[in-house]
Amino acid sequence: MLNRAASIVRPKQPFLDWAAGLDDFGLVPDAESEQTVYLVPEFESDEEGLRILQRIYAEIFERELDG
Repeated sequence: MLNRAASIVRPKQPFLDWAAGLDDFGLVPDAESEQTVYLVPEFESDEEGLRILQRIYAEIFERELDG
């Protein structure tokens, strides 16, 4: 058994506006349904959780742009 935590990424309005500007077909992302869940290492405190996110945020950002 692996102990993991989850990080949920939801787009904010600036991203939705940017993505809508790229699409010529009118397919605008929906903020409610456009979310991604990433498994991250388990952590004991908020400070430890922030350190983990600081280590992995660049990769998550790149994956979201790629998606």
